[in-house]
Amino acid sequence: MKRIVCICFCLLAQLGLAQPYVPTTATIVVRDDRGQPVGGVSLDGGFRDVSNAGARDRFEGVTDTNGVFVAKGSALIGVGVRARAEGYYETVTSIPLDPGEGVEVGHWDITIPVVLKRMRHPIPMYSRAVANPYISTFESVGKYRLHAISQYDLLNGQFVSPHGDGIVGDLRYNWNMVIYSTNKAGRALDMEMNLEISMPNGVDGICRGISDGGKGDSRNEGSAYLSAYEAPTHGYTNRMSLYWKVNGTNSESNDDGHDLYYFRIRTQTNEAGVVTNALYGKIIGQINGRFTYYLNPTPNDRNVEFDPKQNLFTNLAPLEAVSVP
Repeated sequence: MKRIVCICFCLLAQLGLAQPYVPTTATIVVRDDRGQPVGGVSLDGGFRDVSNAGARDRFEGVTDTNGVFVAKGSALIGVGVRARAEGYYETVTSIPLDPGEGVEVGHWDITIPVVLKRMRHPIPMYSRAVANPYISTFESVGKYRLHAISQYDLLNGQFVSPHGDGIVGDLRYNWNMVIYSTNKAGRALDMEMNLEISMPNGVDGICRGISDGGKGDSRNEGSAYLSAYEAPTHGYTNRMSLYWKVNGTNSESNDDGHDLYYFRIRTQTNEAGVVTNALYGKIIGQINGRFTYYLNPTPNDRNVEFDPKQNLFTNLAPLEAVSVP
């Protein structure tokens, strides 16, 4: 028995030694969001492998006046780096590698571009993490939620009656579920679920944004500041619909997991339909359930760069607090 254990251990050790680690030179080039090189940026990272530590060789350094730093080590699956500098948002990025291809050439010589977004004008905002329990397949144990309507007051940070003390419903959720067949235990087999998200004020609106990466909500790479600095002036829609269909082993949905939106609420227009007064903000996360929103309190100011130290909501519960911009 001891001999078998010893043989297995030796085989595992040999497999570990056989990992195709490839000598790698990584040239890290850091620029700001205007394309200018950034010197004096603190970098740390590693040459990645599949161990629990995540990296075989680690490095630390500072970029030169051209925004460049060169790191050397042996990589198996990629190289990752984190960049930090005063006045900029932290960025994490990586370059994946094909170890087989690297073994053929005997080394990797790669360039890792890093973009640091500047801290422009962070402002106090109303910001809160929200979980909507009224959008769910199940209402309680063994009971499906077939229909539910809920509204959320973004300015007061509350659901509207009968679910909370909110006053104005800025976001309205109409959730509906139809069950076509069940098993003997009453479990739904074939079903259709629909969610309509609308803005009760007909001139309010919401639109999709393009994320720059981000570190929260399942994202682990990109800039810590993932949105634009300002909400857009146009492109808003008053409603959006999501659906999920299950038919036996087949399923389909138009929910693509989008996680960045901009919104305009409490909107007023003149006789020509031109917006004269509105509040702007952004939503990060799954708008159809769990998300974090940021609301600029100044009318007609589209700045959505939040200062986490100046949240206008106070006494938030731990799960409602927001620490990212």
